[in-house]
Amino acid sequence: MTDGRTVYRIHYPLMGRPQLRLPERVLQVLDASEFGLRVELGSPPFDIAPGATLEGKLRLAQGVECSIRGSCARVGEDDFTIVFAANARLRLPVLFEEQRFLRAKFPDWY
Repeated sequence: MTDGRTVYRIHYPLMGRPQLRLPERVLQVLDASEFGLRVELGSPPFDIAPGATLEGKLRLAQGVECSIRGSCARVGEDDFTIVFAANARLRLPVLFEEQRFLRAKFPDWY
């Protein structure tokens, strides 16, 4: 639930993508918000189904590592989305710092 406000989301440049470290795989994150992630399925494709629970570590582009916990909301052709558990969201200040880092490292991005 977003409480009537817009969800803040970072769409990552190819060279600045965070890594999602799960027990069975390391995957590339395509975009992140305080409520969830969109993750590349990889090659070979990560086997996941909607409703599956996930727990792992998210290593952001700036090097900050966060524990994540949530469930798969959707599986697409090349990606899947994770919705974070209510008490496991990314904090907005972390996302704002991530965006500042990306703008400094990739000035032509966004």
